[in-house]
Amino acid sequence: MILENLIALICEALDIENVEEETSVGSLVDDEFELKELVQAVESEFEVELGEEIGDITVGELAEKIAES
Repeated sequence: MILENLIALICEALDIENVEEETSVGSLVDDEFELKELVQAVESEFEVELGEEIGDITVGELAEKIAES
């Protein structure tokens, strides 16, 4: 459930059609500013504190990190 909600949030926030679980979060954004905005959206939606190190992990790993929080 977290993964599906996360993918929907990412697609909406970045205005993209599809995101796979294995996709690197960093590969989805154009620059650091866009990554920061994505981090803020995820933190707000899931009420978690992530920091900005999420650019180096996959969408699936991010979902796991959220679940652990």
